[in-house]
Amino acid sequence: MAHRFTRITSFATALTLLVVGGCDPDSNEPRTDDRRAETDEPDGSTADASTTTVPGRPADDATGNPPGDDTSASANSPPNPSTPTTDATVEPPPSDDARGPVPEGPTTPATGSPHPGADAGVQPSQDEPTSPPIANPEIGNDVFDDQQIKSYYLTFTDEEYAKLTDLSTLVSPSLEVNTDRYVEAALRVDDVDLPSIGVRFKGDYSIWGCVVPRTGERVVRVDPLFGDVDVCQRFSLKLDFDRYDDGARVNGLKKLNLHAMSADPSKLRERLGYSLFRDMGIIAPRMAHARVYINGEYHGLFAAVEQIDGRFTANRFPNSGDGNLYKQIWPAAHVTSSEAEAALKTNDEPELIDVSDFLELRDSVVAATEMASAEPLTTQLDFDALARYIVVDRAINNYDGILLFWPNEGHDSNHNFYWYHDAESARFILIPWDLDKTFWFPEPLFWTNNAPYEEYDVPNWNVISSTCDYHTTTFDALGFQWRIRPMDCDPLLKILREEIYDRQLAIAEEFIAGPYSQQSVGEKLEAWRTQISQAIEDDPLVDSAHWANAVELLFADLPNFHENLHLMMSGMIEE
Repeated sequence: MAHRFTRITSFATALTLLVVGGCDPDSNEPRTDDRRAETDEPDGSTADASTTTVPGRPADDATGNPPGDDTSASANSPPNPSTPTTDATVEPPPSDDARGPVPEGPTTPATGSPHPGADAGVQPSQDEPTSPPIANPEIGNDVFDDQQIKSYYLTFTDEEYAKLTDLSTLVSPSLEVNTDRYVEAALRVDDVDLPSIGVRFKGDYSIWGCVVPRTGERVVRVDPLFGDVDVCQRFSLKLDFDRYDDGARVNGLKKLNLHAMSADPSKLRERLGYSLFRDMGIIAPRMAHARVYINGEYHGLFAAVEQIDGRFTANRFPNSGDGNLYKQIWPAAHVTSSEAEAALKTNDEPELIDVSDFLELRDSVVAATEMASAEPLTTQLDFDALARYIVVDRAINNYDGILLFWPNEGHDSNHNFYWYHDAESARFILIPWDLDKTFWFPEPLFWTNNAPYEEYDVPNWNVISSTCDYHTTTFDALGFQWRIRPMDCDPLLKILREEIYDRQLAIAEEFIAGPYSQQSVGEKLEAWRTQISQAIEDDPLVDSAHWANAVELLFADLPNFHENLHLMMSGMIEE
Protein backbone atom coordinates (compact mmCIF):
# COMPACT_ATOMS: atom_id res chain seq x y z
CA MET A 1 0.00 0.00 0.00
CA ALA A 2 1.35 3.42 -0.82
CA HIS A 3 1.58 5.69 2.18
CA ARG A 4 1.06 9.39 1.91
CA PHE A 5 3.67 11.61 3.53
CA THR A 6 2.15 15.06 3.88
CA ARG A 7 4.93 17.37 4.98
CA ILE A 8 4.99 21.14 5.23
CA THR A 9 8.58 22.04 4.44
CA SER A 10 8.89 25.05 6.71
CA PHE A 11 7.88 24.88 10.36
CA ALA A 12 7.93 28.66 10.73
CA THR A 13 5.94 29.14 7.53
CA ALA A 14 3.32 26.64 8.66
CA LEU A 15 2.93 28.38 12.01
CA THR A 16 2.66 31.73 10.29
CA LEU A 17 -0.14 30.37 8.10
CA LEU A 18 -1.92 29.09 11.18
CA VAL A 19 -1.61 32.43 12.93
CA VAL A 20 -2.55 34.87 10.21
CA GLY A 21 -5.31 32.85 8.59
CA GLY A 22 -5.72 30.86 5.39
CA CYS A 23 -6.28 27.14 5.28
CA ASP A 24 -6.17 25.29 8.58
CA PRO A 25 -4.09 22.11 8.04
CA ASP A 26 -6.42 20.28 10.40
CA SER A 27 -9.42 21.10 8.24
CA ASN A 28 -10.29 21.53 4.60
CA GLU A 29 -12.18 24.69 5.46
CA PRO A 30 -10.68 28.18 5.40
CA ARG A 31 -9.88 29.74 8.76
CA THR A 32 -12.58 32.22 9.72
CA ASP A 33 -11.21 33.42 13.04
CA ASP A 34 -8.30 35.71 13.74
CA ARG A 35 -6.77 33.97 16.74
CA ARG A 36 -3.10 34.63 17.27
CA ALA A 37 -0.72 31.90 18.38
CA GLU A 38 0.90 32.30 21.77
CA THR A 39 4.41 31.28 22.69
CA ASP A 40 6.82 31.42 25.61
CA GLU A 41 10.09 33.20 25.58
CA PRO A 42 11.29 30.36 26.85
CA ASP A 43 30.45 15.75 18.05
CA GLY A 44 31.01 12.58 18.87
CA SER A 45 32.51 10.15 16.35
CA THR A 46 30.20 8.66 13.77
CA ALA A 47 30.32 5.78 11.38
CA ASP A 48 28.30 4.38 8.55
CA ALA A 49 25.71 2.03 10.03
CA SER A 50 26.55 -0.62 7.47
CA THR A 51 30.11 -0.88 8.81
CA THR A 52 29.34 -0.47 12.49
CA THR A 53 30.09 -3.42 14.75
CA VAL A 54 27.39 -3.84 17.36
CA PRO A 55 26.91 -6.27 20.21
CA GLY A 56 23.70 -8.05 20.96
CA ARG A 57 21.53 -11.08 20.68
CA PRO A 58 21.71 -13.25 17.58
CA ALA A 59 18.95 -12.80 15.03
CA ASP A 60 17.32 -16.11 15.95
CA ASP A 61 17.34 -15.37 19.69
CA ALA A 62 14.59 -17.49 21.17
CA THR A 63 13.83 -15.05 23.94
CA GLY A 64 12.60 -12.41 21.53
CA ASN A 65 13.43 -9.70 24.04
CA PRO A 66 11.99 -6.27 23.26
CA PRO A 67 13.60 -3.17 21.84
CA GLY A 68 12.60 -0.99 24.78
CA ASP A 69 14.18 0.40 27.88
CA ASP A 70 13.70 1.21 31.47
CA THR A 71 14.19 4.71 30.08
CA SER A 72 15.75 3.95 26.76
CA ALA A 73 17.19 7.34 26.11
CA SER A 74 20.86 7.20 25.91
CA ALA A 75 23.84 9.78 28.87
CA ASN A 76 27.44 9.99 29.44
CA SER A 77 30.19 9.35 26.94
CA PRO A 78 32.89 6.85 27.88
CA PRO A 79 35.84 8.07 29.92
CA ASN A 80 37.84 10.85 28.40
CA PRO A 81 41.59 10.83 29.08
CA SER A 82 41.31 14.52 29.82
CA THR A 83 38.50 14.13 32.34
CA PRO A 84 38.87 16.98 34.85
CA THR A 85 39.42 16.18 38.51
CA THR A 86 37.32 17.34 41.40
CA ASP A 87 39.59 20.38 41.67
CA ALA A 88 38.27 21.67 38.36
CA THR A 89 36.89 25.17 38.48
CA VAL A 90 33.15 25.30 37.91
CA GLU A 91 32.42 28.08 35.50
CA PRO A 92 29.00 29.73 35.68
CA PRO A 93 26.74 28.57 32.86
CA PRO A 94 25.28 30.81 30.23
CA SER A 95 22.13 32.44 31.53
CA ASP A 96 19.21 30.04 31.47
CA ASP A 97 17.34 32.83 29.75
CA ALA A 98 19.92 32.97 26.97
CA ARG A 99 18.28 32.39 23.64
CA GLY A 100 19.53 31.61 20.21
CA PRO A 101 18.17 33.46 17.20
CA VAL A 102 14.41 33.59 17.50
CA PRO A 103 12.82 31.71 14.57
CA GLU A 104 10.06 33.19 12.50
CA GLY A 105 6.62 32.54 13.84
CA PRO A 106 4.43 33.50 16.77
CA THR A 107 6.04 35.74 19.36
CA THR A 108 3.15 36.72 21.59
CA PRO A 109 3.93 35.72 25.20
CA ALA A 110 1.89 32.83 26.51
CA THR A 111 -0.66 33.31 29.21
CA GLY A 112 -0.09 31.77 32.64
CA SER A 113 -0.39 28.05 33.18
CA PRO A 114 -3.65 26.93 34.86
CA HIS A 115 -1.76 24.83 37.41
CA PRO A 116 1.77 23.74 38.25
CA GLY A 117 3.14 21.39 35.63
CA ALA A 118 0.70 22.43 32.91
CA ASP A 119 2.20 23.17 29.53
CA ALA A 120 2.84 26.76 28.62
CA GLY A 121 1.25 28.46 25.68
CA VAL A 122 -1.75 26.18 25.19
CA GLN A 123 -4.90 26.66 27.21
CA PRO A 124 -7.57 23.93 27.03
CA SER A 125 -11.16 24.86 26.33
CA GLN A 126 -13.69 24.42 29.11
CA ASP A 127 -15.14 21.25 27.59
CA GLU A 128 -11.79 19.53 26.92
CA PRO A 129 -10.05 17.25 29.43
CA THR A 130 -7.52 19.22 31.45
CA SER A 131 -4.22 18.17 32.95
CA PRO A 132 -4.66 16.46 36.32
CA PRO A 133 -3.78 18.88 39.13
CA ILE A 134 -0.70 18.60 41.30
CA ALA A 135 -1.85 18.22 44.91
CA ASN A 136 1.43 19.39 46.48
CA PRO A 137 2.94 21.76 43.91
CA GLU A 138 5.80 22.69 46.21
CA ILE A 139 7.21 19.18 45.61
CA GLY A 140 8.96 19.36 42.27
CA ASN A 141 7.25 22.53 41.11
CA ASP A 142 10.53 24.40 40.75
CA VAL A 143 12.45 21.49 39.20
CA PHE A 144 9.76 21.07 36.54
CA ASP A 145 9.09 24.74 35.91
CA ASP A 146 8.78 24.72 32.14
CA GLN A 147 9.63 28.41 31.88
CA GLN A 148 13.32 27.78 32.56
CA ILE A 149 16.22 25.43 31.96
CA LYS A 150 17.98 24.48 35.18
CA SER A 151 21.66 23.60 35.44
CA TYR A 152 22.78 20.50 37.37
CA TYR A 153 26.42 20.45 38.48
CA LEU A 154 27.76 16.99 39.30
CA THR A 155 31.21 16.70 40.86
CA PHE A 156 32.93 13.31 41.09
CA THR A 157 36.28 12.30 42.50
CA ASP A 158 38.55 10.73 39.91
CA GLU A 159 37.95 7.32 41.49
CA GLU A 160 34.15 7.59 41.47
CA TYR A 161 34.03 8.92 37.91
CA ALA A 162 36.27 6.08 36.75
CA LYS A 163 33.86 3.60 38.36
CA LEU A 164 30.89 5.23 36.65
CA THR A 165 32.48 5.22 33.21
CA ASP A 166 34.02 1.75 33.43
CA LEU A 167 31.61 0.16 30.97
CA SER A 168 33.18 -3.30 31.33
CA THR A 169 31.01 -3.94 34.40
CA LEU A 170 27.88 -2.31 33.03
CA VAL A 171 26.54 -5.12 30.81
CA SER A 172 26.70 -8.85 31.55
CA PRO A 173 27.43 -11.48 28.88
CA SER A 174 23.68 -12.25 28.90
CA LEU A 175 23.05 -8.55 28.13
CA GLU A 176 21.60 -7.71 31.53
CA VAL A 177 22.29 -4.11 32.58
CA ASN A 178 23.75 -3.67 36.06
CA THR A 179 21.36 -1.22 37.74
CA ASP A 180 23.15 -1.33 41.12
CA ARG A 181 26.24 0.52 39.92
CA TYR A 182 25.70 3.70 41.91
CA VAL A 183 28.67 5.94 42.51
CA GLU A 184 28.96 8.93 44.79
CA ALA A 185 28.93 12.54 43.63
CA ALA A 186 28.19 16.03 44.89
CA LEU A 187 25.34 17.98 43.33
CA ARG A 188 24.63 21.67 43.07
CA VAL A 189 21.46 23.03 41.51
CA ASP A 190 20.34 26.62 42.15
CA ASP A 191 20.96 27.26 45.86
CA VAL A 192 20.85 23.57 46.81
CA ASP A 193 24.14 21.83 47.59
CA LEU A 194 24.12 18.11 48.33
CA PRO A 195 27.58 16.78 49.18
CA SER A 196 26.72 13.11 48.63
CA ILE A 197 24.18 11.64 46.20
CA GLY A 198 24.01 8.40 44.21
CA VAL A 199 24.45 8.47 40.43
CA ARG A 200 24.18 5.64 37.92
CA PHE A 201 23.60 5.10 34.25
CA LYS A 202 20.03 4.13 33.42
CA GLY A 203 18.56 2.34 30.46
CA ASP A 204 18.21 -1.14 29.05
CA TYR A 205 18.30 -1.48 25.26
CA SER A 206 19.95 1.95 25.05
CA ILE A 207 22.84 0.50 27.07
CA TRP A 208 23.23 -3.17 26.10
CA GLY A 209 22.75 -2.20 22.46
CA CYS A 210 25.67 0.21 22.82
CA VAL A 211 28.25 -1.63 24.96
CA VAL A 212 30.29 -4.74 24.18
CA PRO A 213 30.06 -7.02 27.25
CA ARG A 214 33.29 -7.73 29.13
CA THR A 215 35.41 -5.29 27.13
CA GLY A 216 33.21 -2.28 27.85
CA GLU A 217 33.79 -0.89 24.38
CA ARG A 218 31.21 1.73 23.45
CA VAL A 219 29.75 1.14 20.01
CA VAL A 220 29.19 3.87 17.48
CA ARG A 221 25.70 3.26 16.13
CA VAL A 222 24.46 5.77 13.59
CA ASP A 223 20.86 4.74 13.05
CA PRO A 224 18.76 5.93 10.08
CA LEU A 225 15.53 5.22 11.99
CA PHE A 226 16.51 7.78 14.61
CA GLY A 227 17.49 10.54 12.24
CA ASP A 228 21.02 9.34 11.44
CA VAL A 229 22.43 10.22 14.86
CA ASP A 230 24.76 8.12 17.00
CA VAL A 231 22.26 6.72 19.50
CA CYS A 232 25.10 5.44 21.70
CA GLN A 233 26.93 8.72 22.18
CA ARG A 234 25.53 9.45 25.63
CA PHE A 235 23.77 7.47 28.38
CA SER A 236 20.97 8.61 30.67
CA LEU A 237 21.48 9.16 34.39
CA LYS A 238 19.49 8.49 37.52
CA LEU A 239 20.13 10.76 40.51
CA ASP A 240 19.31 9.27 43.92
CA PHE A 241 19.40 12.22 46.31
CA ASP A 242 18.87 10.28 49.54
CA ARG A 243 21.00 7.21 48.79
CA TYR A 244 23.66 8.22 51.32
CA ASP A 245 21.66 10.78 53.32
CA ASP A 246 18.07 9.89 54.19
CA GLY A 247 17.05 13.52 54.50
CA ALA A 248 18.54 14.79 51.22
CA ARG A 249 16.00 16.33 48.84
CA VAL A 250 15.89 18.64 45.84
CA ASN A 251 12.65 20.61 45.79
CA GLY A 252 11.09 17.84 47.89
CA LEU A 253 12.15 15.09 45.45
CA LYS A 254 14.10 11.96 46.39
CA LYS A 255 15.12 10.96 42.85
CA LEU A 256 15.39 12.50 39.41
CA ASN A 257 15.90 11.00 35.96
CA LEU A 258 18.14 12.78 33.46
CA HIS A 259 17.32 11.33 30.06
CA ALA A 260 19.94 11.86 27.37
CA MET A 261 17.49 11.80 24.43
CA SER A 262 20.24 10.31 22.24
CA ALA A 263 17.73 8.54 19.99
CA ASP A 264 15.66 11.70 19.52
CA PRO A 265 17.25 14.17 17.10
CA SER A 266 14.56 16.76 17.92
CA LYS A 267 15.05 16.53 21.72
CA LEU A 268 11.31 17.23 22.05
CA ARG A 269 9.49 13.91 21.65
CA GLU A 270 9.30 12.84 25.28
CA ARG A 271 8.29 16.29 26.51
CA LEU A 272 5.57 16.53 23.86
CA GLY A 273 4.29 13.02 24.59
CA TYR A 274 3.88 13.54 28.34
CA SER A 275 2.25 16.93 27.78
CA LEU A 276 -0.33 15.41 25.42
CA PHE A 277 -1.24 12.69 27.91
CA ARG A 278 -1.78 15.37 30.56
CA ASP A 279 -3.80 17.48 28.10
CA MET A 280 -6.21 14.55 27.84
CA GLY A 281 -6.57 14.19 31.60
CA ILE A 282 -4.13 11.27 31.97
CA ILE A 283 -1.78 11.36 34.95
CA ALA A 284 1.79 11.47 33.62
CA PRO A 285 5.24 12.54 34.83
CA ARG A 286 6.41 16.13 34.56
CA MET A 287 9.47 16.98 32.50
CA ALA A 288 11.71 19.97 31.84
CA HIS A 289 14.90 20.33 29.86
CA ALA A 290 18.12 20.69 31.84
CA ARG A 291 21.79 21.50 31.37
CA VAL A 292 24.16 18.96 32.93
CA TYR A 293 27.72 19.78 33.98
CA ILE A 294 30.27 17.17 35.05
CA ASN A 295 33.31 18.33 36.98
CA GLY A 296 32.87 21.84 35.68
CA GLU A 297 32.40 21.04 32.00
CA TYR A 298 29.11 21.31 30.13
CA HIS A 299 28.06 17.76 29.35
CA GLY A 300 24.97 18.52 27.29
CA LEU A 301 21.20 18.99 27.25
CA PHE A 302 19.14 16.37 29.07
CA ALA A 303 15.48 15.81 29.94
CA ALA A 304 14.77 16.05 33.67
CA VAL A 305 11.90 13.56 34.08
CA GLU A 306 9.91 13.04 37.27
CA GLN A 307 10.40 9.74 39.08
CA ILE A 308 7.17 7.75 39.47
CA ASP A 309 7.30 6.77 43.14
CA GLY A 310 5.57 7.44 46.43
CA ARG A 311 6.23 11.19 46.16
CA PHE A 312 4.56 11.14 42.75
CA THR A 313 1.44 9.31 43.96
CA ALA A 314 1.13 11.52 47.05
CA ASN A 315 1.14 14.55 44.75
CA ARG A 316 -1.52 13.22 42.40
CA PHE A 317 -3.80 11.54 44.95
CA PRO A 318 -4.04 13.87 47.97
CA ASN A 319 -6.57 11.69 49.79
CA SER A 320 -5.15 8.30 48.88
CA GLY A 321 -1.54 8.73 47.85
CA ASP A 322 -0.17 5.87 49.93
CA GLY A 323 -1.56 3.04 47.80
CA ASN A 324 0.26 0.33 45.89
CA LEU A 325 2.30 1.34 42.84
CA TYR A 326 3.34 -1.39 40.39
CA LYS A 327 5.85 -1.13 37.55
CA GLN A 328 5.52 -3.04 34.29
CA ILE A 329 3.27 -5.88 35.35
CA TRP A 330 0.19 -6.63 33.29
CA PRO A 331 -2.84 -8.40 34.81
CA ALA A 332 -2.95 -11.83 33.23
CA ALA A 333 -3.75 -15.35 34.40
CA HIS A 334 -0.09 -16.38 34.75
CA VAL A 335 0.85 -13.60 37.22
CA THR A 336 1.95 -14.96 40.60
CA SER A 337 2.04 -13.35 44.00
CA SER A 338 5.84 -13.24 43.92
CA GLU A 339 5.81 -11.50 40.54
CA ALA A 340 3.39 -8.89 41.84
CA GLU A 341 5.59 -8.35 44.88
CA ALA A 342 8.64 -7.89 42.66
CA ALA A 343 6.78 -5.22 40.66
CA LEU A 344 5.68 -3.31 43.77
CA LYS A 345 7.38 0.09 44.09
CA THR A 346 5.65 1.44 47.21
CA ASN A 347 4.68 -0.24 50.49
CA ASP A 348 7.40 -2.77 49.70
CA GLU A 349 8.86 -3.16 53.17
CA PRO A 350 8.49 -6.84 54.17
CA GLU A 351 6.04 -6.08 56.96
CA LEU A 352 3.83 -3.98 54.65
CA ILE A 353 3.72 -6.03 51.46
CA ASP A 354 0.18 -6.90 50.40
CA VAL A 355 -0.46 -7.43 46.69
CA SER A 356 -3.93 -8.90 47.06
CA ASP A 357 -5.33 -5.88 45.18
CA PHE A 358 -3.40 -6.72 42.03
CA LEU A 359 -4.21 -10.41 42.32
CA GLU A 360 -7.89 -9.47 42.49
CA LEU A 361 -7.46 -7.45 39.29
CA ARG A 362 -5.78 -10.48 37.70
CA ASP A 363 -8.70 -12.69 38.75
CA SER A 364 -11.19 -10.19 37.35
CA VAL A 365 -9.42 -10.29 33.98
CA VAL A 366 -9.70 -14.08 34.01
CA ALA A 367 -13.39 -13.89 34.92
CA ALA A 368 -14.06 -11.27 32.24
CA THR A 369 -12.33 -13.46 29.67
CA GLU A 370 -14.44 -16.47 30.62
CA MET A 371 -17.64 -14.38 30.48
CA ALA A 372 -16.57 -12.50 27.33
CA SER A 373 -17.69 -9.38 29.15
CA ALA A 374 -16.02 -6.37 30.79
CA GLU A 375 -18.55 -6.44 33.63
CA PRO A 376 -16.17 -8.00 36.24
CA LEU A 377 -13.74 -5.12 35.65
CA THR A 378 -16.11 -2.19 35.96
CA THR A 379 -15.26 -1.44 39.58
CA GLN A 380 -11.50 -1.83 39.12
CA LEU A 381 -10.76 0.03 35.89
CA ASP A 382 -11.76 3.46 34.58
CA PHE A 383 -12.78 2.66 31.00
CA ASP A 384 -13.13 6.32 29.99
CA ALA A 385 -9.58 7.07 31.14
CA LEU A 386 -8.24 3.97 29.39
CA ALA A 387 -10.06 4.96 26.17
CA ARG A 388 -8.29 8.34 26.27
CA TYR A 389 -4.97 6.76 27.22
CA ILE A 390 -5.00 4.47 24.19
CA VAL A 391 -6.08 7.28 21.84
CA VAL A 392 -3.04 9.32 22.91
CA ASP A 393 -0.77 6.27 22.79
CA ARG A 394 -1.85 5.52 19.23
CA ALA A 395 -1.79 9.19 18.21
CA ILE A 396 1.89 9.56 19.11
CA ASN A 397 2.85 6.16 17.62
CA ASN A 398 4.22 4.85 20.91
CA TYR A 399 5.59 1.59 19.56
CA ASP A 400 7.31 0.63 22.83
CA GLY A 401 4.44 0.82 25.30
CA ILE A 402 1.47 -1.19 26.58
CA LEU A 403 0.49 -2.56 23.16
CA LEU A 404 3.83 -4.22 22.39
CA PHE A 405 3.90 -7.86 23.60
CA TRP A 406 6.93 -10.14 23.27
CA PRO A 407 7.75 -13.61 24.67
CA ASN A 408 9.40 -13.46 28.08
CA GLU A 409 10.06 -16.51 30.26
CA GLY A 410 7.19 -18.48 28.81
CA HIS A 411 4.64 -15.66 28.79
CA ASP A 412 4.00 -12.45 26.89
CA SER A 413 5.21 -9.18 28.41
CA ASN A 414 4.80 -5.48 27.71
CA HIS A 415 6.43 -2.54 29.46
CA ASN A 416 6.91 1.21 30.02
CA PHE A 417 3.91 1.82 32.27
CA TYR A 418 2.86 1.82 35.93
CA TRP A 419 -0.38 0.87 37.66
CA TYR A 420 -1.46 2.81 40.75
CA HIS A 421 -4.24 1.46 42.96
CA ASP A 422 -6.22 4.48 44.12
CA ALA A 423 -8.01 3.52 47.33
CA GLU A 424 -10.40 6.47 47.06
CA SER A 425 -11.90 5.32 43.75
CA ALA A 426 -10.92 1.64 44.27
CA ARG A 427 -9.60 1.66 40.70
CA PHE A 428 -6.26 0.99 39.08
CA ILE A 429 -4.85 3.99 37.22
CA LEU A 430 -2.55 3.44 34.23
CA ILE A 431 0.44 5.83 34.03
CA PRO A 432 2.65 6.14 30.92
CA TRP A 433 6.43 5.91 31.14
CA ASP A 434 9.45 6.20 28.84
CA LEU A 435 8.11 7.99 25.77
CA ASP A 436 11.32 8.30 23.78
CA LYS A 437 10.10 5.77 21.18
CA THR A 438 7.30 8.00 19.88
CA PHE A 439 6.40 10.26 16.94
CA TRP A 440 8.01 8.20 14.17
CA PHE A 441 6.13 7.76 10.91
CA PRO A 442 5.40 5.17 9.65
CA GLU A 443 5.12 3.58 13.07
CA PRO A 444 7.89 1.02 13.57
CA LEU A 445 6.71 -2.58 14.05
CA PHE A 446 2.96 -1.85 13.60
CA TRP A 447 0.56 -1.28 10.73
CA THR A 448 0.23 2.32 9.54
CA ASN A 449 -2.81 3.76 7.76
CA ASN A 450 -4.65 0.43 8.13
CA ALA A 451 -2.04 -1.65 6.30
CA PRO A 452 1.36 -3.23 6.87
CA TYR A 453 4.30 -1.06 5.86
CA GLU A 454 7.27 -3.00 4.51
CA GLU A 455 8.60 -5.11 7.43
CA TYR A 456 6.26 -3.45 9.95
CA ASP A 457 3.46 -6.01 9.91
CA VAL A 458 2.16 -6.31 13.50
CA PRO A 459 -1.61 -5.56 13.46
CA ASN A 460 -2.56 -2.26 15.12
CA TRP A 461 -5.33 -1.39 17.59
CA ASN A 462 -8.28 -1.68 15.19
CA VAL A 463 -7.16 -4.85 13.39
CA ILE A 464 -8.84 -8.17 14.19
CA SER A 465 -5.90 -10.55 14.02
CA SER A 466 -6.23 -13.72 11.99
CA THR A 467 -3.86 -15.61 14.28
CA CYS A 468 -2.07 -15.25 17.58
CA ASP A 469 1.21 -16.45 16.12
CA TYR A 470 4.19 -14.18 16.67
CA HIS A 471 5.18 -11.71 13.99
CA THR A 472 8.92 -11.54 13.36
CA THR A 473 10.08 -8.06 12.48
CA THR A 474 12.96 -5.63 12.84
CA PHE A 475 13.14 -1.88 13.13
CA ASP A 476 16.63 -0.44 13.62
CA ALA A 477 20.27 -0.71 12.61
CA LEU A 478 21.02 -3.48 15.10
CA GLY A 479 18.97 -5.78 12.90
CA PHE A 480 17.57 -7.99 15.66
CA GLN A 481 14.53 -10.09 14.82
CA TRP A 482 11.86 -9.17 17.36
CA ARG A 483 9.00 -11.60 17.97
CA ILE A 484 5.80 -9.65 18.62
CA ARG A 485 2.35 -11.02 19.54
CA PRO A 486 -0.73 -9.23 18.12
CA MET A 487 -2.17 -6.97 20.82
CA ASP A 488 -5.71 -8.38 20.60
CA CYS A 489 -4.33 -11.76 21.68
CA ASP A 490 -3.92 -10.30 25.16
CA PRO A 491 -7.12 -11.04 27.14
CA LEU A 492 -7.34 -7.64 28.87
CA LEU A 493 -6.71 -5.61 25.72
CA LYS A 494 -9.21 -7.67 23.76
CA ILE A 495 -11.92 -7.09 26.39
CA LEU A 496 -10.94 -3.45 26.69
CA ARG A 497 -11.17 -2.87 22.95
CA GLU A 498 -14.66 -4.39 22.82
CA GLU A 499 -15.71 -2.08 25.65
CA ILE A 500 -14.19 1.24 24.56
CA TYR A 501 -13.56 1.20 20.81
CA ASP A 502 -16.91 2.67 19.79
CA ARG A 503 -16.28 5.80 21.85
CA GLN A 504 -12.70 6.37 20.67
CA LEU A 505 -13.42 8.03 17.31
CA ALA A 506 -15.10 10.94 19.09
CA ILE A 507 -12.19 11.16 21.52
CA ALA A 508 -9.70 11.11 18.65
CA GLU A 509 -11.53 13.85 16.76
CA GLU A 510 -11.68 16.01 19.89
CA PHE A 511 -7.98 15.40 20.45
CA ILE A 512 -7.02 16.29 16.86
CA ALA A 513 -9.13 19.43 16.97
CA GLY A 514 -7.77 20.48 20.36
CA PRO A 515 -4.48 19.57 22.08
CA TYR A 516 -3.17 17.61 19.07
CA SER A 517 -4.01 20.22 16.45
CA GLN A 518 -1.24 21.75 14.41
CA GLN A 519 -2.01 25.06 16.10
CA SER A 520 -1.57 23.71 19.64
CA VAL A 521 1.37 21.42 18.94
CA GLY A 522 3.05 24.08 16.81
CA GLU A 523 2.87 26.59 19.64
CA LYS A 524 4.46 24.13 22.05
CA LEU A 525 7.24 23.15 19.68
CA GLU A 526 8.01 26.76 18.84
CA ALA A 527 8.20 27.77 22.51
CA TRP A 528 10.37 24.80 23.47
CA ARG A 529 12.60 25.15 20.42
CA THR A 530 13.28 28.75 21.34
CA GLN A 531 13.86 27.81 24.96
CA ILE A 532 16.49 25.11 24.34
CA SER A 533 18.22 26.58 21.27
CA GLN A 534 21.21 28.00 23.16
CA ALA A 535 21.70 24.80 25.17
CA ILE A 536 21.63 22.88 21.87
CA GLU A 537 24.13 25.27 20.32
CA ASP A 538 26.47 24.70 23.28
CA ASP A 539 26.05 20.90 23.36
CA PRO A 540 29.30 19.27 22.16
CA LEU A 541 27.50 16.22 20.73
CA VAL A 542 24.66 17.91 18.84
CA ASP A 543 24.75 19.40 15.36
CA SER A 544 22.43 22.38 15.74
CA ALA A 545 21.48 22.46 12.05
CA HIS A 546 20.59 18.75 12.15
CA TRP A 547 18.55 19.37 15.31
CA ALA A 548 16.66 22.29 13.73
CA ASN A 549 15.77 20.11 10.74
CA ALA A 550 14.56 17.32 13.06
CA VAL A 551 12.18 19.74 14.79
CA GLU A 552 10.84 20.80 11.39
CA LEU A 553 10.25 17.17 10.41
CA LEU A 554 8.50 16.37 13.69
CA PHE A 555 6.02 19.17 13.07
CA ALA A 556 5.70 18.31 9.37
CA ASP A 557 4.59 14.76 10.18
CA LEU A 558 1.58 15.88 12.24
CA PRO A 559 -0.89 15.48 9.33
CA ASN A 560 0.36 11.90 8.92
CA PHE A 561 -0.19 11.17 12.62
CA HIS A 562 -3.67 12.69 12.39
CA GLU A 563 -4.64 10.61 9.36
CA ASN A 564 -3.29 7.40 10.85
CA LEU A 565 -5.18 7.96 14.12
CA HIS A 566 -8.43 8.87 12.38
CA LEU A 567 -8.29 5.78 10.17
CA MET A 568 -7.48 3.58 13.15
CA MET A 569 -10.47 4.80 15.14
CA SER A 570 -12.93 4.84 12.21
CA GLY A 571 -13.72 1.14 12.18
CA MET A 572 -12.48 -2.35 12.91
CA ILE A 573 -10.89 -4.25 10.02
CA GLU A 574 -9.85 -7.85 9.42
CA GLU A 575 -6.19 -8.74 9.09
